Amino acid sequence: MARSIFHLTEEQAAYPEEARKNMRSTVIQLGYPLWALSYHAEQIDRQELVPGIARATDALGDLLAYERDELNDNELEQANAAMEPVRRELAKLLSKDRLQQGMMRFLQTHAIKLLSLMSRLHMDISQVMTRLRGLLNEDTYLWREERVQEKLTQLTSDLDLLDALNDLCGVVKTDLTDLRIYFKTTWFKSKLPLLCYRGGQPTEVAGLITYLHELIYGTNKALGDNRADDLRQRKTQLITLLHDSAAATAVLIREFTGETVSMAEAAEVYAALPDLCNAPPEEVRSQLLHALSHCAKQKKLAELRNRWQALTGSDSPQRWSEEKRCPIQWVLVGAAHHSFFARFGRLQQLTESEIDEMLAYLAAHGAELNAFRYQENVAAKLLQTVAGDYSDLVREAGMVDRLLDHIYRVFQGDVYQWPLRLNEIQRAARQWFTSNYKATAYPQVVKAIEGLSAEEIKRFVREWAAEEPIIGARLLAAIKRRD
Repeated sequence: MARSIFHLTEEQAAYPEEARKNMRSTVIQLGYPLWALSYHAEQIDRQELVPGIARATDALGDLLAYERDELNDNELEQANAAMEPVRRELAKLLSKDRLQQGMMRFLQTHAIKLLSLMSRLHMDISQVMTRLRGLLNEDTYLWREERVQEKLTQLTSDLDLLDALNDLCGVVKTDLTDLRIYFKTTWFKSKLPLLCYRGGQPTEVAGLITYLHELIYGTNKALGDNRADDLRQRKTQLITLLHDSAAATAVLIREFTGETVSMAEAAEVYAALPDLCNAPPEEVRSQLLHALSHCAKQKKLAELRNRWQALTGSDSPQRWSEEKRCPIQWVLVGAAHHSFFARFGRLQQLTESEIDEMLAYLAAHGAELNAFRYQENVAAKLLQTVAGDYSDLVREAGMVDRLLDHIYRVFQGDVYQWPLRLNEIQRAARQWFTSNYKATAYPQVVKAIEGLSAEEIKRFVREWAAEEPIIGARLLAAIKRRD
């Protein structure tokens, strides 16, 4: 009987236990339970065979599943009696293809919804069998039809939920692990944890997000409760909600601070966040408050830069100095001015209160800053700084532009740092003035002297000798040389 139905060799069926072992091996290789043949017979117009094949496969199932090592004669007789009437038909029908067709008929009979899900998920019968083996956790020769029907209910529920998750994510995945990876790496790429999106939502939606979190981030390999219908019903709402990071951020800001911000402001805060998708709630709160403070600071800095630009026409004190060829520190002198310029060079390190002070400075000194947009005002300050007592003479001689051009050529670049080289610059100015004095300023001096009386000249000489020792010394030396 074993050789006939299972196509075993004489050696493989030398005695009952050896035959039983090899029959089990054959059923395992075929991959389907033997009772699927009775369902195959239903669809090939051999209805008269169905009862006999059903009895025979039941007997074979009992025979192969028997737990004791040996069967007694009575048990063997009963098994043979059940198989004998359909032995030839069983031998002809026993193949993987016919068992597969019978299993499909079984699904059509007992799990019609499962077939629809198989189509939607692009699954074939072999994939369904793999899942059933996982649920039953036993070899196919041990499968009882009633037990498989029970597992079909669970399998249908699992695939129904998987289909709903696929529908939500817009993909077709047949494995929960693959779907979890896709959800976390491609579909939901928020910096915020999924649970943060529950804030401000109706109870039903918040509960679904919690459910999704357990499905996607949980360690359980099983799908658990089936809320596929809820996911399908709320699909559009969930897609919109879980892809609106700005709205979720705005809700968190309101929750943490009581403040209401615009969507644009919330988007800026979200952009400033690090990746917090796996962070605990306390870290999310800390980082969000930090990002909120950072964005508030950046907003004030933008206001500060805009006001400065409007008043001065430049991007910064450094840039103003380069464009005007004059250090701004020589134009606006005083502790308040210098503190502002120094802070402007390290804006990102400032506190919000320091930025507020800078904004107050611009409000208080706006008129002064605006006045120095005109180059003649800047040139006057620069000349006074580098030429000192020679300023009036340089101006009277019409040498201002030439002197300032000379200074820029000698000390070109990094004008903002010129105050550190003030002595060098003043010395260079005196040297240039001295070398150009006779050709430029001296004729103006001679003309002025000729217009003075002797008494006026004596008075000027007495005053200069009293104020400048060097003049007195040079006057005495000149008188001695004359004598």
